Amino acid sequence: PQQKKLLDNNNNNDEDPLFVPSTTNPEGPFPTFFTCRHTYENTLIEEITRMHPTIDTTTTTTLSSPYPGLVQLVTNDDRISSAQEEPVYALQQLPECRIIKSSTMKGLAQTIVDITDFQEELEREGSLLSIHALVPGMCKGQKKPILQRQSYLIAESVTDR
Repeated sequence: PQQKKLLDNNNNNDEDPLFVPSTTNPEGPFPTFFTCRHTYENTLIEEITRMHPTIDTTTTTTLSSPYPGLVQLVTNDDRISSAQEEPVYALQQLPECRIIKSSTMKGLAQTIVDITDFQEELEREGSLLSIHALVPGMCKGQKKPILQRQSYLIAESVTDR
């Protein structure tokens, strides 16, 4: 069944527990993340649902807000995953994300470099590939988000390879 997780994100406490999604299966599906202004997660979820009426009838799609300022769409439905619409309430759309884990920053950078699709796109002439060093606190507007510096260091390490 469809999963919509509506949040009460009016809590401005900077000490919110960090949500860590599970790693993605190498074969997919790969989630699409949308960033939005803190407290607009439910509005963005409703907008995406209106844009894709099949979300209400499919059992292979989940739409949730795992963290303030972030909406996650996971689907096997090609009609939804390949859609080109740009939701008004989304600040940024990050399609086909890979969620990885490692015990070290160096390990994270190496895992990113080892992803086949990443390497092929990086080596393709004229590639528009970009690395987004995002941490959840950035979506919530925190002045000094937890792990932001480490995120930038990992992104720099990946692009320097």
